[in-house]
Amino acid sequence: MRTSRSMTTPSQQLHAWRSAQPRTLRSIVDAAGVSHPTWLGWEAGDRTPTLAGALRVEVLTGGAVPVESWGYTLDDARAVISMRKRAARAA
Repeated sequence: MRTSRSMTTPSQQLHAWRSAQPRTLRSIVDAAGVSHPTWLGWEAGDRTPTLAGALRVEVLTGGAVPVESWGYTLDDARAVISMRKRAARAA
């Protein structure tokens, strides 16, 4: 049986995290800013989140599903965060 996070797919990690939550699927997808079918596609492994989506998942799950598990690097994540900060300052 796979118990280590490193031995599971991000889809499995995401599903396991959601299954352990007392929240409804609706409240989770709303918090993630995605549609119900998109979230379920991520859980099923049929879809992969964008980098921005993967960052939202990491934050929402408290790190249970890290951005790197989807194949992105921390440098990718830092670049997005930096761009968002610059855009916010310019606004």
